[in-house]
Amino acid sequence: MSQETYVQQAAVRWFRYEYPELAKLLIHIPNEGKRTMKWIKGRLVCTGGIRAKDEGVVKGVADLILFVPSGDYHGLCLETKKEDMSYKDGKPKKTKTYQSPEQKEWQSLVENQGFKYVVYRSVEEFIAIIRDYFKK
Repeated sequence: MSQETYVQQAAVRWFRYEYPELAKLLIHIPNEGKRTMKWIKGRLVCTGGIRAKDEGVVKGVADLILFVPSGDYHGLCLETKKEDMSYKDGKPKKTKTYQSPEQKEWQSLVENQGFKYVVYRSVEEFIAIIRDYFKK
């Protein structure tokens, strides 16, 4: 599992503990993962991906979506990214992951529909985002 997974799981656990009445309104849409592969007419084809697309999977969808309006927003979309501390030549260096072009496009689409979209890199950042979102 990636570090992003651990951060996201901890964020969801915190949210469910802090807001039990809203716990079922913070969801993850499983848009990632391995797909079923089959040999068809002598070539390897990803059949799970085709089915997933037909069922509505869209590249770039945020990791978490909170279906609770607040202020001017219809809901909150949260994208989990990681920030690591690594060392190069004995010096500490922060490394980050960034949104893909599909994620940026999806962000723009949902923001135009009245949703707030935020990228977070730690549980502490997630907590601050949620608390700020509910203040409005």
